[in-house]
Amino acid sequence: MMELVTEKHQYAAQATLLLTDSLLLVYMWSSVSTALLTMIFFITGAVAIVLYIIFVPESPKWLFITEGTNSTKGIKMLNYIAWMNGVK
Repeated sequence: MMELVTEKHQYAAQATLLLTDSLLLVYMWSSVSTALLTMIFFITGAVAIVLYIIFVPESPKWLFITEGTNSTKGIKMLNYIAWMNGVK
């Protein structure tokens, strides 16, 4: 998933995933009200999903399925992924 996120947004995506995991750990080991922690965990998860939808582009596979094999967006995305992986 991280190779689909632009370099500018990778730190935000990683931080969101770590924050969600950290809140789960706090939820499991804390003596604070479980209703409050459940609400915080739910809100954090919802924010993570919204950020995922905004910053992660459509996958090339989805573009080829929905737009056909001549999808210019899909080809551009595959070229970008290859460039990020160091393929010329």
